[in-house]
Parts: sequence; structure tokens; C-alpha cells
Amino acid sequence: MMKRLCRSALVGTAVALIGATFGDLLAQPYPVRAVHIVVPYPPGGANDVLARLIAQPLAPALKTSVVVDNKPGGNAAIGSEYVAKAAPDGYTMLLGSQATHAANPHLIERPRYNALTDFTPVAMIGEVNGVLVVNPSVPVDSVRDLIAYARANPGKINFGHPGVGTPMSLAGELFKIRTGVNIVAIPYKGGAQVNSALLAGDIHVIFANTPSVLRWIQQKRIRALGVTSSTRDPLLPDVAPIAELGVPGYDMTNWFGLFLPANTPGAIVARLNAEVRSVIRAPELKKKLMDLGAIPVDLTAEQFSAYVKKSYENIGTLIKAANLKPE
Repeated sequence: MMKRLCRSALVGTAVALIGATFGDLLAQPYPVRAVHIVVPYPPGGANDVLARLIAQPLAPALKTSVVVDNKPGGNAAIGSEYVAKAAPDGYTMLLGSQATHAANPHLIERPRYNALTDFTPVAMIGEVNGVLVVNPSVPVDSVRDLIAYARANPGKINFGHPGVGTPMSLAGELFKIRTGVNIVAIPYKGGAQVNSALLAGDIHVIFANTPSVLRWIQQKRIRALGVTSSTRDPLLPDVAPIAELGVPGYDMTNWFGLFLPANTPGAIVARLNAEVRSVIRAPELKKKLMDLGAIPVDLTAEQFSAYVKKSYENIGTLIKAANLKPE
């Protein structure tokens, strides 16, 4: 009995010490050490570039170092899981996106994290629009022309994408569902290969990331028919949304934002939200984001949380309706 009592006392003391240590940590001014932004992809991609753009001005705002850590693998699951399981102390954030929090959870057979319950949405960074473009060999000049041509030639028109569940893939599937046309999806290993295939005439249509094809649109090497967002894209102000060109309700944009582990204290979330929103409002950073095709979006943490949930639900519904399966 005495041994059991001693063990219980020791366990109780240890728990109290752990609680006190964590409580002391939260009581300290935030932040007191480096903040890490985890990018679940290799260096050099759009996610990595965005994270580094945000980290640079965020560091002086927080008066500490902001380090970008690349943790690729598992279709972004490795880095996402790492943050989901990190201590909820405000020092480990995820650069999340439509892929990590809306598409992948519905495509990965056994996801290692719950996109809605394992994270605290902090702040949105921006949306990236797409544009429906065709090779000049396709005899159409408008979205309505393309729909009519595809209906007259079922299964003979194709569109390229860099993988099931990517924004280009989802945009094409949504177009098929909204219009009822039979166009064939052709997967490639990456966005650059998709763009090259379109230029070469190997594929007919793509729903491209706008900045990646802008110069070819301007050179008239490909033809822009409509943008995938519900509003006009600042990079293509003369191109109307697909939703206004015969496909009501069509809306597909990629998005990026920062997430903390679930149960991070509200004061830390509020501080980071305020600082991130402040830096993306700065004219210099805003221009850099716009040059990348990312339109800054200024949301509270609560608004961003609602946005993520809606995206998760909408993309899940689309994936189910299109019967998409992981490659």
C-alpha cells in the first residue's frame, strides 16, 4: 500500500510539473524563440515561395526568426501530419492549401490527419486563379463554342492536368459536371509538362494556373476563353469568368493559408492572425503576391476557418461526384 501511495504521489508530482512547465511556457511573452513554417513540399515550388515571402516580413513583426522548413512526401501528408502532432504553442505552423485541407483528405485512403479537427486555421494568404485556355487548333473562340464543340464531338476533346485532385484536375472535372460535356482527362507528371503539351498541340484544353501561361496568352500562342474564379482576375482583366459565359455557378480557385495545431491558445492565434494580415496588406508584399498570381485575402481567423470548412465540403462533393480516385 505504501509503495502504491508513493508511486501515485510521484506520478501526481510529475503531472503537476509538466502542467506547470507548459503553463509557464504559455505565460511567457510570445514569441520567445524562432517560429517555424512547415511547407509539405520540396523547395522551389509555389508553396515554398509563398512561405518565404511571408516569413521575411513576419520575422521583424514578431521580433524573432521565422524559419521555413520543407517536409515533403506522402502527397503533402508528412509535413501536414508533423504540424498536426506538434505542440500547440505557436511555434510550428503549416503552409496549407486547397490540396492539404480540401482535396487530399478525400483522396488519401488512410489520411494521417483530420483536416478540420487537427488544426487551428490562423490566417489566409491568398487565392490563385486559373484560366481556361485552348490550343489554337481547337476551332472555338468562346466558352459557349467549346461546350457546343465538345457536345458535337464527345470524347474527342481532352484536357491535361498534373495529377488527380490538383487544382487543374478539379477545375476540369467541375467544368465537365457543370456543362455535361464528355472531355477526357490526361494526367502528366507536372504543370510544366501540361503547359508544354498544350503548346505542342498534344492536348486541346487546360485549366491553367494563370501566371504560368500568361506570356503565351499575350503572344497569342494559346487562346484564353474564361477565368475559373467567380470574379475577374487582375492578371487578365479582359477575360470574363466562366460563370458569366454559359456555366452559372462555376468557381474554382486554389488557396493558401497558415495553420497551427489544434488547441493552440486563442491569444497566440489572434497575434499571428493580426501580424500576417498586416504584412499581406503592405504594398510591396502585396505586389509580390500578385505577381505570383496570388490575390491577397484579408480574413479573421474565424472567417478563414469557415472558408476552409466550406472548401473542404465543396471539394469533397466534387471528388465524389466525379468519382475521382488517387493515382
